[in-house]
Amino acid sequence: MIGKKIKVIGNKSIILIMTPLILILLTTQCSKESSQELREAPDFKLNDMYGKPLSISDLKGKIVILNFMETWCSPCKREFPIFNELHNKYKGQGVKIVAIGFDKGGAKMVRPAMEEVGTKYTVLIGTHNPRVANNYGVRGLPTTFIITRDWRIYKVYMGPRVIEVFEGDIKELLNLS
Repeated sequence: MIGKKIKVIGNKSIILIMTPLILILLTTQCSKESSQELREAPDFKLNDMYGKPLSISDLKGKIVILNFMETWCSPCKREFPIFNELHNKYKGQGVKIVAIGFDKGGAKMVRPAMEEVGTKYTVLIGTHNPRVANNYGVRGLPTTFIITRDWRIYKVYMGPRVIEVFEGDIKELLNLS
């Protein structure tokens, strides 16, 4: 009985001592993350799915959602209607949705697939310029970058996300701008 009471008191003491230490470590880690400078988004120039060239740096001053994808990729396809909805909702507020398709068939493959789903946002063809994905550090598809008006990478999402995630970032950046 006495041994059990001492053990319980010992565990409570450890918890009382460890809780402030854990909070200090967490606070320190959070402040390190928030004080890190955001990295500049690499510039590139690609043609859209209709052959019109676009230099991504022409979009400086806008919030850019930059999505790396392929049209056959199921997780990528789930995001197409999300980006359409975001485009329709925020296009007049300085937000630009841009996707880069890396399908092996290039525009011949990307254009029909994107037209079929009624894509309204800009779709670039990255098939012949894999350096773009390498410069951004893309490791899998879909990967989406949230880029600030002053051309800094604000967030990176690997894998598909729901609309609320992207919309939350857009609203945050619209309030910060």
